[in-house]
Amino acid sequence: MEALATVEKTTLFGYLSQVVSPVLWLAIPLAIFFWKSLDRLKKIFLLIVVFFEIVSWVAIGTNKGLFDILIVVSWMVIAANPRFISSFDFRGFLKSAVLIIGGLVAVLYFFAIGQEGRGGGEIPAYDRSANIQLDYDNWLIAALPDGARLPFGAVASYLSQGYYPLSIALTEPPTFSYGVGHSHYYTGIVQSFVGQGVISDKTYPALIEKYGWDRYGKWHTMYTWMASDISFAGVIVFVFALGGLLAKVWCDVVYRHNPPAVALLALLCIMVFYFPANNQVLAFSRTANAFWVILVFWGLTRSRKA
Repeated sequence: MEALATVEKTTLFGYLSQVVSPVLWLAIPLAIFFWKSLDRLKKIFLLIVVFFEIVSWVAIGTNKGLFDILIVVSWMVIAANPRFISSFDFRGFLKSAVLIIGGLVAVLYFFAIGQEGRGGGEIPAYDRSANIQLDYDNWLIAALPDGARLPFGAVASYLSQGYYPLSIALTEPPTFSYGVGHSHYYTGIVQSFVGQGVISDKTYPALIEKYGWDRYGKWHTMYTWMASDISFAGVIVFVFALGGLLAKVWCDVVYRHNPPAVALLALLCIMVFYFPANNQVLAFSRTANAFWVILVFWGLTRSRKA
């Protein structure tokens, strides 16, 4: 994980994928959104692409890609059928709920297996570095069967552990990481010129490592990463601005079917979903490049249609 603090070690193929990432992020969300208007060959091709995407993430034992696919597919289906929300249909709702819950169960089951693999065949219940242990007496866990307590605790920790370091960061004095500390990608680029640790050591996740919470091996919320550059007061403004952007993009998707808005909505949904964990979209090269290019593209197309 230490490589996250430096420039991403990228092959020629990796650099090429960064350049074409905006196009790739346009392709799958648009194909899902306009699914009904696609011919059979294009639908088959999309299914093959999604299948191999899932297989590739399973093969490397990483949960992130499965969550991303589930998020994108779910929200693109909802965005393409907004009447599903306004005109409630119990049968349609039940079918969608079964599919979504089934997908979540499958992803969480895979996650539990992954946690067992990392823990040497057993899901860890104790974090030695931070001196934190699963509370079996907690009302959310106490009522569960014995075999379900550890998996449930692991999932709960995975989804919420970023708030623990956030509570610690709020007690630290203000810091500033030169406007790029919120992103591994931007930090790596700048540090290749100014030296390693010059910026990454000034972030809140770095400052609270003294409490046993690793900056790269543990989750830190989006709020903690952004506060490293704009302060916790600035994070409040940032969240309101992001909410306004999400609302405008959603309206463009639902009422105008604006293609750049569709791709931007997918990225925004992923960004918001990972708020408890990290700065998922802006922290890494492919999604960061795609986000800013598509955001500008959307702004240009939106101004023309205004």
